[in-house]
Amino acid sequence: MLLILGFANSWVDFISHCMNLVSYSILINGREGKRFSPSKGLRQGDPLSPYLYLVCSEELSTLMQLAKDEGLIERVRVSRKGPQISHLLFVDDTVLFGEATDPLKKYEEASGQCVNYEKSTAFYSSNTTDQMRELVTQVLNVHVSKNSCLPFVIYTTRD
Repeated sequence: MLLILGFANSWVDFISHCMNLVSYSILINGREGKRFSPSKGLRQGDPLSPYLYLVCSEELSTLMQLAKDEGLIERVRVSRKGPQISHLLFVDDTVLFGEATDPLKKYEEASGQCVNYEKSTAFYSSNTTDQMRELVTQVLNVHVSKNSCLPFVIYTTRD
């Protein structure tokens, strides 16, 4: 992702080195066990995590804007005269409004991250037909919330 965004190879190598530098050991009966390194990058609480998340979320925002410009997605209005939005990013959560398959595929290819459907919830407006609700819920295999007046949305948290 960093290379795609134009960061220098030396900077990307430095960040990769920092990510691979950490190792852990577990105390077993009061004795330190064999040291091991994590195999899937950053873990929750890593000091680099928030910064790399910001870089990745900026790329996701750019992909959403490009998809809008190409007519692949439509934004929704917050209110009748309010601004149009396609997504919202919070601390480590993302809310997508409407269909966003193309930008999500590109984001997954670039970052290696993907939607965790087990942690995702779909919200439907009262304007969404029961058939459409069932279809989307079945295809995506997500939880459904009945407490929203928003247009169709997938809400997900990072792993």
